[in-house]
Amino acid sequence: MGGKINRELTLVEGREPNQNMARELLRTAEKMGWKTRHLKTIPSDKIAKNELSDLFSDFVIWRGPVGFKNQYEIERTVYYLNTTGKVTINTHPAGGRLCTSDKYFQHGCFAADEVVREHMLPMYSAMSRENVEALINDGFLKYPFVLKPDFGTRGEGIVLVREKNDLDNFQGNFEQFSVEPYVKSKYDWRVFVLGGSALGAMRKVGDEENEGDFMAKSGGKKRWKEENREICEEIYDLAVRVTAASGLEYAGVDFIRDDDTGRFIVLETNIAGGWQNGFLEATGIHIPTKLMQWLEDKADLLDGKPVPEVVSKYVETRKGFLSRDGKKKYKEILAFSKKISREREICNFDIEARDMPLIRKLSSAYVLVQNEDLSEVERMRIRMLMAEVEKYEISRYGNFIGKDSGSLEQSLEMTAYYLAISSKL
Repeated sequence: MGGKINRELTLVEGREPNQNMARELLRTAEKMGWKTRHLKTIPSDKIAKNELSDLFSDFVIWRGPVGFKNQYEIERTVYYLNTTGKVTINTHPAGGRLCTSDKYFQHGCFAADEVVREHMLPMYSAMSRENVEALINDGFLKYPFVLKPDFGTRGEGIVLVREKNDLDNFQGNFEQFSVEPYVKSKYDWRVFVLGGSALGAMRKVGDEENEGDFMAKSGGKKRWKEENREICEEIYDLAVRVTAASGLEYAGVDFIRDDDTGRFIVLETNIAGGWQNGFLEATGIHIPTKLMQWLEDKADLLDGKPVPEVVSKYVETRKGFLSRDGKKKYKEILAFSKKISREREICNFDIEARDMPLIRKLSSAYVLVQNEDLSEVERMRIRMLMAEVEKYEISRYGNFIGKDSGSLEQSLEMTAYYLAISSKL
């Protein structure tokens, strides 16, 4: 691609009734010099004839088309995007299917992370009234509990079941609901995650006189920026892990905190997380700008800029989220002042071992490149490792969130190794 003037964004957004967020995102892109396309739906005949190339530009933000009834058409479209070299956001979800909006499926993603696992509620598929009653009788569930639609947003359709009479009077289709314990929490939190980094957190409170009004809790009658450092550190780390476990680059992650125990509980990830709920007013963070800046980082790579240069720029916007110890470690690695006692023979073995964790491979390469007599064979192995690193998809350079790391601290430590090694090659 030549210059920014040739960059074009395709936004797939058809789920929002008034399209306010879509218009805001497109306006932001155009102000930054991008051309734009807006797809509210994907024509079935285009999918059937495999004529999708004229619909999509090289950069795609996926928020979802109109009509999720035909999941197979959506999956086929996403498969096309993922196999034709498009630069996308949120087309690589966990499981390979765009079903991370399914609350029950999400629960399985969360359980895959050993840290997040300690911050989730047991969730069961409701299936039928008889099945819910059996869960109660067998001691797996007790009143009060929550019936939550498997697909939904903004707290719509969630029912608080306080007692047996509430369950008897429930008229919904149990097959479309999951069930989980009710936790009393005065506040809710929304954290936006992009590219392995938590952008900010908003605390909100709903209708304090009606604990069953989940739409009020979701929207928040009062909202403000979360500034408690300890709270931010905990929910930022959890939000990044949850987003990575879900296979997403971008998400709005929702939390509550048990009033009795103080434990934070992750509720869900929103694959099309909206910022229309007062997030900008509360935090001063404009999500559309952040999304487009992140796409520009990716576009710079396609424009032929050196990968280490782009990675370094990418990290500069994320270092502020590191702890004091994390920043110190990051600087030590880049300055080659971090001491690792590891024999040269072991380092060579580490780099070539197929199942060796990425952090171990990078730290071993870090030790090797400091040798003045680095052999051509060693240099070749290290270059192959760098090429492997640059293929990581979740955070697309700068944060290697995925199977080898689940926190910002770990990912930027690996990034520091990558940048330090690159400077020696």
